[in-house]
Amino acid sequence: MCVAAVGLCVLTRLLFGPVRSWTNVAILAGVAAATNLPSRLSSRRVNLSLLGVITLAATPLGVGAGIVVIVLASTLVQLGRVPKRTLAFNAGMSTCLGATGVLIYDAIGAPVLPHPTPAGTREVLHVAAGLLLADLVQLLMNAVLIGAIFLASRGVAIRETIGRLLRTGSGAYLASGLLALLIFVAWVPAEGGPLTLLAVGPSLWAARWALNREHEEDTAHLRVVDTLNAAMEIRHPGAGTHAANAARVAEWLAAEVGTGGVRKLDLALAGALLRLDSLAAEGPDPAPVAGAATQRPARALAGVDFLQHLLPVIEHRDDDPSVQEATQIVVVADAYAEARERLGDDASSRTAAYRSLLAAADGTYDPGVLAALGRLLERVDPIPQPMPTGPGAGS
Repeated sequence: MCVAAVGLCVLTRLLFGPVRSWTNVAILAGVAAATNLPSRLSSRRVNLSLLGVITLAATPLGVGAGIVVIVLASTLVQLGRVPKRTLAFNAGMSTCLGATGVLIYDAIGAPVLPHPTPAGTREVLHVAAGLLLADLVQLLMNAVLIGAIFLASRGVAIRETIGRLLRTGSGAYLASGLLALLIFVAWVPAEGGPLTLLAVGPSLWAARWALNREHEEDTAHLRVVDTLNAAMEIRHPGAGTHAANAARVAEWLAAEVGTGGVRKLDLALAGALLRLDSLAAEGPDPAPVAGAATQRPARALAGVDFLQHLLPVIEHRDDDPSVQEATQIVVVADAYAEARERLGDDASSRTAAYRSLLAAADGTYDPGVLAALGRLLERVDPIPQPMPTGPGAGS
């Protein structure tokens, strides 16, 4: 990714020419860095970057190959808070997308106006068209790159990933393009220049804070579940490991099935908490039975607000049609994880575990979910780490 970023920067320099305004580069680099500074209002583990908006807005301001400077400024302020490999990948991806946007913008001959100056309606519309086209190409390029990565790492069909990203990411990219156009209009035609940032800057920070709140809540939820899993592991060695395995399989299986309005993260949490009643059991960790209601988790989780909508899934309530599919996903994930732990980590355990589910009594598991698990296992092992072996391992 970083090599591709360097190549695109060189190509941008050759086709777009030198940077038209290093002042604009410096100012926008400062804004990019500021949007990634730690905030007391959001978790330090969450870093939402509005870098895409800034690099897109920089395109008609004559930044050109100076895109890389803006990306580096945003990256440097995250050193020590984000793993270096993640930083390198994000920097490479952002540079590739930013440079591609510059090349597309230049290809249609859209105007470059590095300094505040009155601009006619035709020029503004030309800039808007250039930014919109660049934005759409960036959306498609991002989907293709992520699709290629998922194909190489998880075996997920690239067409499936691209389709999902285009459906879910189009709104965010459109909003980014409109915000970039707003920055340009305030900077050049309205002759606000760098003072534009006094008006737009607080909006960027507000957007970052609002979006980070959702990520912060998810992080807090995961910490609660991690704590419960640790308690299960202490009381029944192997139970916490099983919960983590079941959560991972449930998340992957949810993506394979396509759960509509049910988030993959929610099903992962349900998979992790399916055996929470083991905390109250004196003997071995009890395995849940598909279709049988489990009451102890309901009592244990009664006061946890963010898990209330998952209780029907955890309790296997067949009387609620809206959660039947989600319930079966979690049950199948739990059963597969248990079978894998029982069979060990040899090369045939994945196939053997799946066959054991197929051989179960009729009606125990949903055929559609089992078929989805089979498709998933043909591509990738959702539990790649070494599995505990021996009697009762993880169950």
